[in-house]
Amino acid sequence: MNIMVFTTFSNKEEARRIAGILLEEKAAACVQLKEIESLYMWKGHIEEDREVQGLIKTRRELFGIVEEIIKREHSYEVPQIVAVDIESGSEAYLQWIGEVTR
Repeated sequence: MNIMVFTTFSNKEEARRIAGILLEEKAAACVQLKEIESLYMWKGHIEEDREVQGLIKTRRELFGIVEEIIKREHSYEVPQIVAVDIESGSEAYLQWIGEVTR
């Protein structure tokens, strides 16, 4: 089963660096990065930040490795790391995810 992992980064440099590690380690097939604006609660206050959203395509069995890399390399105290199953999609694309990851 393939999954998509959603995360955010503090800036483009951090996002590209961690994406590179995920790809080099073959923990991800693809990492898409997009600049976003986020509003969230942190320590009792509403915060507003510009961030970079990361959408990581990988296999379910690699989630633990993806999570460990993000936690180890990330600047946030509590980074967003949320996975959802890819229930359907292009068979060729889903097969490619499996072929290029560990």
